[in-house]
Amino acid sequence: MLRLQCFFILLLIANSSCDRKLWTYTANVRDKQNWVEGKHQEHCNGLIFPETGSLNDFVIGQISVKSVVLPRRGDVGLYPGSRIIFDENSPDLINCVKLKPVDAKFWDDIRGWKNIEDPGNPAIPFHERLPSRYDDVIFNDVMDSRILSMLRDSPVKSIIVLKGNSEDLMLSHLYSNGKFIITNDTCSDPTGCSLSQIEVPYQNDVCYYASMVEPSHNCESAIVPLGFCQIPRCGASILIRNLKVGFRLERIKNKLRDYKSFTHASKVPGSRHVQVVFAEVNFTAVSLDEARDFYNLLQADNSYYSGDIQLLLSGPPLSDGYKIVKNAISMTLGSLLVAIVVFGLLLLVFSPVFGNVDIRTRLLGSRPLSTYVLRYDNIHDRGCTIDTVPSVSSSLVNLNHSFENPVYDQSTSRSTSNETLASVKQLIVDFQENPSGTNQAQPVEEQYECDKMPCAEEVQDAAKV
Repeated sequence: MLRLQCFFILLLIANSSCDRKLWTYTANVRDKQNWVEGKHQEHCNGLIFPETGSLNDFVIGQISVKSVVLPRRGDVGLYPGSRIIFDENSPDLINCVKLKPVDAKFWDDIRGWKNIEDPGNPAIPFHERLPSRYDDVIFNDVMDSRILSMLRDSPVKSIIVLKGNSEDLMLSHLYSNGKFIITNDTCSDPTGCSLSQIEVPYQNDVCYYASMVEPSHNCESAIVPLGFCQIPRCGASILIRNLKVGFRLERIKNKLRDYKSFTHASKVPGSRHVQVVFAEVNFTAVSLDEARDFYNLLQADNSYYSGDIQLLLSGPPLSDGYKIVKNAISMTLGSLLVAIVVFGLLLLVFSPVFGNVDIRTRLLGSRPLSTYVLRYDNIHDRGCTIDTVPSVSSSLVNLNHSFENPVYDQSTSRSTSNETLASVKQLIVDFQENPSGTNQAQPVEEQYECDKMPCAEEVQDAAKV
């Protein structure tokens, strides 16, 4: 159960010395920020929920509709206090609404907070856009807020609820792990009050959401002031160190109101330094000129008790011509690089060195199987005499050229089977006539009958002799 320690104030205090932070997220179906394209649809046939999600994600209240298109996937249920009346003749414009998906909102999501005293100021560091122990937190309707994820304890000066009560606030924060800590603190230090490093919101969470909203810089040599998550930006910053006795932050703020650009001055967390930031929504370099003017004023006027001053300026805005030239150069260099790579590959493929490289062997680590084949004459399955049956050895076309490639090598003269067989028979006759190696002739039978035996066996017997 969320431990809630807060003061509920029904009326705003007009002359509050602290900032008032308004929670802007809402889950009400009648809020345009939850509509597709933020407007009514052309066809008014009923209320259309997103394809995924649950009806419990929305605060419906009491509505009269012609029909309801439910999510394809998700739970079907109504938030406490919700009521849907079906009426084919309903004139309610909610029948022309198509809803966007909504989800649980995080307390550290800077997109959900609005500084009432200084709305839309891009010069405010990201961590200062969240409520601190010196700020009042305002909820228009706690039932619509649906802050389901507050991961840490949040010290705030007070909580102002315009609609709802403590039970509603507890219900809307049902799944939170943190709690509100009401401080009722007011900054009494004339040099400004800084948050300790422990009180600074989780840096990773803040920077994650900041990266979603911070636009890309449109200037040369962008700067990175303190408290902006190392995200480059255009504008200027002045860092005041070693504050002298008599320094008053309120006087700095009063002077900054004279400038047209957005400005913000505050203490750097965990230190006694003061940072002044100049920024613009659409950068035109006006903030650069005004920052130089204020920097010169601090150096010339000792009544500000500024101490050491450091000025940091970004470059001028990028002109349209500069952007065109930059894009053209990028495209040209990219095309040139691709052309060089392609030309290099072609040169390598058609070079003599590449022709001698066995790429397949290098890649696979083994040599290819031989593509050479032996060429044989046909060996007949049936025959009766050794004169008519060729042997295996005699079936080779040519032993000296038997491994030539039959496709690409030139054809060679072939020896006949009769010539090879005659040579074998002559060797047999010579051996029988003269076993000792002399030239005495011995009679031999030159023909053997094939008594129903396979010719292959005769060939083997002849080879044994």
